[in-house]
Amino acid sequence: MTPKILKQLVIVFIMARRSFVNFFAFRWMITPDIIKILYVLVLIFGNLSLLGAVIAGAVGAFFYSQATGLDTLIMVAIIVCDIIAGIIISILGNLAFRMFCEQIILFFSIHEILSSIENRGKEQDKSYRRDQSQRRQSSSQKKNEVQKVGPQ
Repeated sequence: MTPKILKQLVIVFIMARRSFVNFFAFRWMITPDIIKILYVLVLIFGNLSLLGAVIAGAVGAFFYSQATGLDTLIMVAIIVCDIIAGIIISILGNLAFRMFCEQIILFFSIHEILSSIENRGKEQDKSYRRDQSQRRQSSSQKKNEVQKVGPQ
């Protein structure tokens, strides 16, 4: 293997190790990704099952009207109400689930923002301490120079 490929493999290994460590230290959150996937699955399968329920309701209304001798106009009204109720339930259900998912993701985005603020604070604290240490060293050097020179 060439040194360039070896260097790239080492970089990939280090990045994978960091993400693995961050995963078990709970610094890398997987829940927002799972929530997004779950939302899409619920959107697809929820609407398909609701469509199946609307069709089953319409077929049930048709057979019920045939068995009981209901008027065709009443049967059509029941089917139309079934379809309208299915559309309303689909819209409101998807909206409510979307709002729920957004709230969960919002909690995790707040966590990310607070983590970045904490990291910036740590970096500023390190630079502040470094500056204080340098000032102390320079002031002690000045004192030493004054002591070496002595009173004149």
